[in-house]
Amino acid sequence: METEGDALEELLKIETEIEDVQDQIKFLLERQEKLHERQSELKFLLEAYKASGTGNSANENASRSSSLEDWSGSFEWDSQADDVRLNIFGIPSYRQNQKEIINAIMSGRDVLVIMAAGGGKSLCYQLPAILRDGVALVISPLLSLIQDQVMGLTALGIPAYMLTSTTSKENEKFIYKALEKGEGELKILYVTPEKISKSKRFMSKLEKCHNAGRLSLISIDEAHCCSQWGHDFRPDYKSLSILKTQFSNVPVVALTATATQKVQYDVMEMLRIPKCVKFVSTVNRPNLFYTVRSKSSIGKVVVDEIAEFIQESYPNSESGIVYCFSRKECEQVAAELRERGIAADYYHADMDVNAREKVHMRWSKNKLQVIVGTVAFGMGINKPDVRFVIHHSLSKSMETYYQESGRAGRDGLPSECVLFYRPADVPRQVVFLFISPLTMLISIAFQHTILQK
Repeated sequence: METEGDALEELLKIETEIEDVQDQIKFLLERQEKLHERQSELKFLLEAYKASGTGNSANENASRSSSLEDWSGSFEWDSQADDVRLNIFGIPSYRQNQKEIINAIMSGRDVLVIMAAGGGKSLCYQLPAILRDGVALVISPLLSLIQDQVMGLTALGIPAYMLTSTTSKENEKFIYKALEKGEGELKILYVTPEKISKSKRFMSKLEKCHNAGRLSLISIDEAHCCSQWGHDFRPDYKSLSILKTQFSNVPVVALTATATQKVQYDVMEMLRIPKCVKFVSTVNRPNLFYTVRSKSSIGKVVVDEIAEFIQESYPNSESGIVYCFSRKECEQVAAELRERGIAADYYHADMDVNAREKVHMRWSKNKLQVIVGTVAFGMGINKPDVRFVIHHSLSKSMETYYQESGRAGRDGLPSECVLFYRPADVPRQVVFLFISPLTMLISIAFQHTILQK
């Protein structure tokens, strides 16, 4: 018969073996991910060789030539670009890689930009759009992002429009006329990827614009949405491959804040820009301060703590965002914050389009201090003075958390990112996730480690 000592000894052996198995699983998952990345890379290179119709040496020479190009040198448009940057956008100097990216686009090259949230991606295509003759097409995934960008450009006196489900008949008529006949002022046109994949009328007008030599560039924002390996995969992004096929002489710029090597190759392959110039900037944001707080299982206690944090840290109604897991939670948290004296409203995909736009406008004009939103709010939001981003619940992945928290402090000033965490929130996200087990393991381990510290 087993004694207590025997049982304890066997238990310790089993626990040690479990730890060994977990280490082996982690190693195998890491190895699997590396093999997938290399597989994708090799497939992409083989496709690039086939597409070019040349041997290895020619491709190697092209790659070597591209890497040796000096995009930081002097170009004929330098003084004009400096004038637009300073006197239209009000930006005193370029940030890292901005000038080089602009020069590559102005030279007619396809470009892939990996730049941190708040690093200034928008200027990289907006400034060339003003300098180049014709209309620049910008594809963005979210209505809130498009509204934000168009509102900001219009305020600067730049003729920018959007063609979405919310566009009035009058504006739609103006846009189609401008594309087809070049009548009226139109420099930058924003659309969603669904417009490319589902509107034959729009594509027909765009083709006429291109045939007349008036399509200046194509910008694809949040380009990681192209890849099934990206954290915000959007099926309609797959249809964007038609753009380079149909408008082969128009420079394409693809931009994102987060993309692994595999996602980068997927984006280049899907958008058909294998010889693009790639710019990768640091993802570090030294002005952001991250905190993880233990989250109560009682809903009202959590909201009390969020309200207390906002009122004590930001008594002058500085702007912020609170992210929630579900639409129902958004409405509930927003209502409870209002009860506690904070000017807050909710934003999610179930709302009427006009209601969403109204909330967004009020927040942008500082008539609301806080927007309580789901992921439907915020990708690429360009409000520079967001002082805090609070997560009432876990994001669906580390990449998504980086994107969402990155909406804070885009003016470079100190800002806070606070995550309210409890282990019980993890299973809620797992139900909705289609990510690698390794990513989930790292996410949980990372959040546990910070919380314990």
